[in-house]
Amino acid sequence: MRVLALVSGGKDSCYAMMKCVEHGHVVVAIANLHPPSEDVSELDSYMYQTIGSDLVPALAEALDLPLFRAPITGAAVDQGLHYARIDGDEVEDLYRLLERARSEVPFDAVCSGAILSNYQRTRVEDVCSRLGLDSLAYLWQREQGPLLSEMTAAGVEAVLVKVASLGLGAGQLNRTIGSLEPMFAKLHARFGFHQCGEGGEYETFTLDCPLFSRRLELRGARHIEHVADSSGMAPVVLLAADGAELVDKEAVDGRAPGRQADGAWWAVGRRAAEADAEEEALGEARAAEAEAAGELAAAGEWAEGAAPEAPEGVQWRSTSSTEEDADSGGLSGWLRVASAGACVLAFGPRSAAAATRGGSLDAEAAAVAQLRAAFSSLPAALAAADLAPSHLLYVRLYVSDMAHYGAVNAAYAEVMKEAPAARACVQLPLVGGAHVALEVLAASAPKRHLHVSSMSEWAPRMVRPPPRRRGRATRSAR
Repeated sequence: MRVLALVSGGKDSCYAMMKCVEHGHVVVAIANLHPPSEDVSELDSYMYQTIGSDLVPALAEALDLPLFRAPITGAAVDQGLHYARIDGDEVEDLYRLLERARSEVPFDAVCSGAILSNYQRTRVEDVCSRLGLDSLAYLWQREQGPLLSEMTAAGVEAVLVKVASLGLGAGQLNRTIGSLEPMFAKLHARFGFHQCGEGGEYETFTLDCPLFSRRLELRGARHIEHVADSSGMAPVVLLAADGAELVDKEAVDGRAPGRQADGAWWAVGRRAAEADAEEEALGEARAAEAEAAGELAAAGEWAEGAAPEAPEGVQWRSTSSTEEDADSGGLSGWLRVASAGACVLAFGPRSAAAATRGGSLDAEAAAVAQLRAAFSSLPAALAAADLAPSHLLYVRLYVSDMAHYGAVNAAYAEVMKEAPAARACVQLPLVGGAHVALEVLAASAPKRHLHVSSMSEWAPRMVRPPPRRRGRATRSAR
């Protein structure tokens, strides 16, 4: 995908761009929101890092990318976790900036360096949703200690430009994250210090990373006390600079510095080590499983290939081979496995096909009709287990052709508006004229949900399917 990167100048936004390249995307432009006056360097914004924003034009030159900028005219009017669009909020500044950028440079996605903040992530997602863009948040919810080590090992050279925490002072300004990493680890062990600064402990500005064609050197760097602390233990101190000079870099192993086309060469060793560790862990798990199975078999408690028996208190109910029997019992084609307070239901291909049999709908319209038919009969199927749609925890949605995803997803959003649940969508060959099949999990226990529409490295998301590639399955999930 073509990506526009939201850039503050800090380590997080620069490493987020590196992650985009690592995952095969192309960064085509960067965008930055800055204080409305040159006399103000730090706004303490809820959404944006503003310290160092005056140096972002030099960073754009180092990246050889077009830069789109705008002043922050709004404030944090809506401070709730789930953003309600409102005039005068600083989030609307981001919306207008991205709308303008898209009119000049085509891009499909927006990447941000959000690591811990749901507040920032959900607002970027809201803006992306309105503009029809994907949100990429590859750093989100990463463990901060290992992530910081990964950044420094990948060649991110960023210096502290703001400190606001116990244990930090002016002496740490203009020092690199690599030199301070051991200190951050000690502060984390003692006080719960956020090693990537996600608690507001510090802010950074990036002087170099593998994507830079030239590195930056600060000119006239000096300390400014932003907020005094009478105890002297945790003053808020800023690093100001007269500017940033661009300095030539040497080629690395024959690669011209900054060329995205060379691929994520900095990640090759790390990913190989991760693959080896994963393979080793998988081997250990298989060995443990085989050992446990052998012990059970030796004790006569388990035999391979034995028919499963329903545990005590669990009912198995399945649809028969005939349409009439499948719709009996008020389940309307649903297969049900229920236990105390929980239920797994499946609306299979046979019932889906029956929902549109004899009609003249095209494949996409039939897929939507089958989805609606499944959900119209879902309340009765849940009621058989003393549950309601509000108890839904997870939905597995199967489609015969991911090309129908847009229409199916729109219908899904309508019928699931009042009962949000986690969801995965997978393309599978469905039989007998079925275009949709469903499997749901419901339980009476209280539930909490977090809506994620950003793409990250650990939380799959469902926004839209990726472009089809010959010979590969298409999958999208949240």
